Amino acid sequence: MSDMSKKILKKQSVNKHSQIWLIFILFYISFMSLFVLRVSAEIFAIYFFIIVVGFRRALISRFAKHWIPFIGFFFLYEFIRGYVDDISPFYNTTLLWIYKLESLMFKELPTAFLQRIFLENRFIVNFSLFFYASFYYFPFFSAFAIWLNNTKKFEKFALKFLLLSFIGLIFFFLIPTAPPWLVDHNLNLGLERVIYTDTILKQIAGVSIFYYFVYGNAVAALPSLHTAWPVFTALFLIKEYKSKIFYILLIVPIMISFSVVLSAEHFLLDVVAGWLLAYFCLRVPSKVLKPISNKIFFSR
Repeated sequence: MSDMSKKILKKQSVNKHSQIWLIFILFYISFMSLFVLRVSAEIFAIYFFIIVVGFRRALISRFAKHWIPFIGFFFLYEFIRGYVDDISPFYNTTLLWIYKLESLMFKELPTAFLQRIFLENRFIVNFSLFFYASFYYFPFFSAFAIWLNNTKKFEKFALKFLLLSFIGLIFFFLIPTAPPWLVDHNLNLGLERVIYTDTILKQIAGVSIFYYFVYGNAVAALPSLHTAWPVFTALFLIKEYKSKIFYILLIVPIMISFSVVLSAEHFLLDVVAGWLLAYFCLRVPSKVLKPISNKIFFSR
């Protein structure tokens, strides 16, 4: 065997071991994120940067080019979200609209119905909250997988994901909406805010840098971005990769939708709005966003 052949075989062996370690690390991060330590978007970006440094060092500059703007604009979204209700002139007008509309549409609020049926079943509650806890993990982990596979698809994903988020801000400004737990706090509807009870979420610690710098927004319920982000992610993967196997990923947004209504984090109509917004952003033609991609977000 020639020296050149030996070098090629050695390089292939190194690449194979590198791939195995990369897969192992990704599974490890997934396990930690789902069962041990819930983190927000910027922590995922740090994870991914470390992976790139360790396994794809040649892609560091490309990673910075794509992920710094992506996470930067997402941080801007989170920052504005914390204040948008304070400047909304419609705060006192729209706060209970969704509650009143659901009260007219249903004999019993969907949240009240689900809690009456399932609240005592701790397995179902915890199983649904396991999916609820993945609303950050699922889209950002998928984004990294897309980036590793095809940076053009990642650009499309990131732009539409951010479009979805910033459209959400418009709704939060125009229609500040109290979630069920907040309505219950004021009207005593007999609902329980499940995520603060003794559930699986109490066993998982949370880490974030964002939330040292941004405020929460208790009335950013319509549309439900808890739902919209994973819905968009699943539909994007189905659309772009055209494989039936990706349809199984729809279980994630479906279970999150169930969970946020059961746990009194969102009304059913918030969730429906989240699905519709995700589908709308998915269908926005890429050519509409291309000028943003070329000139601002992913400038060449």
